[in-house]
Amino acid sequence: MPPRNPVGEWLPTMIYDLRALQKKRRANLARLDRVNRAIAQWDEYECAQNMLPDVRPQVERPALGRKALESLRKMLQEVLSEMEMMWERKN
Repeated sequence: MPPRNPVGEWLPTMIYDLRALQKKRRANLARLDRVNRAIAQWDEYECAQNMLPDVRPQVERPALGRKALESLRKMLQEVLSEMEMMWERKN
């Protein structure tokens, strides 16, 4: 739990900090979800490219490169890990 003031209640700034942390965490989780979906599109595209031409579905090549997406996913995971550690310290 966050520290309390001498009266035993949470200070407004502490509540604000926790809400801001939760909001940033949710936003980063949403970003990570979009990156994971884009990587899944790459998987689907590569699978389609390995099929025989007569049974190959029409799948568009994703706009962003796979390496860039994997790098972005790693960065987001690191940020979320740091946020989790901050959350644990506050609680």
